[in-house]
Amino acid sequence: MRIAISAGHGWRSGTYDPGALNSKFRFRNYPTLTEHLVNSEIVRIIKSILKSQLGSDLISVESMGLEKKVEIINQLGVDLAIEFHLDSSEDKSLEGCKVLYNPSSEQGKNYANSIQKALCTGVSRRKDLGTREGYFRLDPSRGTLYFLRATKMPALIVESEFISSSKAASEFQDGFLVEKLAFDLSEVLWEIWKRS
Repeated sequence: MRIAISAGHGWRSGTYDPGALNSKFRFRNYPTLTEHLVNSEIVRIIKSILKSQLGSDLISVESMGLEKKVEIINQLGVDLAIEFHLDSSEDKSLEGCKVLYNPSSEQGKNYANSIQKALCTGVSRRKDLGTREGYFRLDPSRGTLYFLRATKMPALIVESEFISSSKAASEFQDGFLVEKLAFDLSEVLWEIWKRS
């Protein structure tokens, strides 16, 4: 089994899209906590943890625009594609994780359930907001989210926490939550890979 992982947002046609942000908090040497920076670090740590076990079966795909990213993932012929994101809300008290999957993929739903369980019961202990079919939140009539719809294999969008939550943002700023999430995600990806 080959797995592609990537951080959501980032560079696209020479323009940087940080994704959601929380300007009240810093991340590493950056003045603002951003979705892309956090998820890039999660991807880096997962790759580091699983490098010796999965080798070339774990592929990190750079941010280069969503359409180009999906095209490359499809060309790689992987068996599972995962894009990492953070959620955001006007309600700063919202916390928790959810995993989105393509409603036409039963295997994707199974992978989503495994990852959701790992994030809620592992060391990161996130609040369980459940797995969901990956429709546009604000306008479901637009259909399934592009990353889930355009990939030729089961694909997931992991929303591991709310960047807008002061509690979670503080944990991201300290670095502990990034490491916990990466550890839990590495564990479950290792289990999925071994089962294949």
